[in-house]
Amino acid sequence: MMFTRLSGYDRALMEIRTMILELAQGVEDLLSRVLSNLETPDALQDMDWRKEDDQIDAMRDKVLKRILEMMTLQQIRTQDLCFLLGYQRIAQELERIADYACDIAELAVLSSNMEHIEEVLQMANQTQQMYLKVKETIDNEEDNVEALDQMDDVLDTTYGFLQRQFLMGGQSEKTGSLAFALIFARTMERMGDHILNVAEAQVYIKTGKKF
Repeated sequence: MMFTRLSGYDRALMEIRTMILELAQGVEDLLSRVLSNLETPDALQDMDWRKEDDQIDAMRDKVLKRILEMMTLQQIRTQDLCFLLGYQRIAQELERIADYACDIAELAVLSSNMEHIEEVLQMANQTQQMYLKVKETIDNEEDNVEALDQMDDVLDTTYGFLQRQFLMGGQSEKTGSLAFALIFARTMERMGDHILNVAEAQVYIKTGKKF
């Protein structure tokens, strides 16, 4: 059996990918806990979201620092430039997704005395499914942009529906619930955009094609 000895350069590239996978898993864990507990905000009440967010930020910063070190201290092979720039973008997008997850947790606690509108719960499920799909994209280095774009369209459509409901006024007793629903929906709609950006960055890594 023949073994190939990796250079320090190649090991550094592998290290960056490993850190990205760890970051993606950390965001998945956070997002899953938040979106799965929208209807049980007491489960979110005692969590330190600032600490959670700081941990994700630290993981992002570690990736960006390692990429910067490679780009400033190494002579980068042309084929690896897309790899480094793409993972730089992915790290930043994943951190933004985590920020929005923390925002949703705080909103859930603030609105704990209100019953969630069904469309918000549907968006939460759709957002979680989108993230799981993009996590597969990162894990397997696939192109799932088209499927994720269609999933993102569902979020956009639902957000648009809730906007119209709010502007129409609805029933007066539901105005407060609709206001919170609109904030939840806007946050998840933005999260969907960042998830799609991750998928597009993964394609850029493989093909050099920008979206």
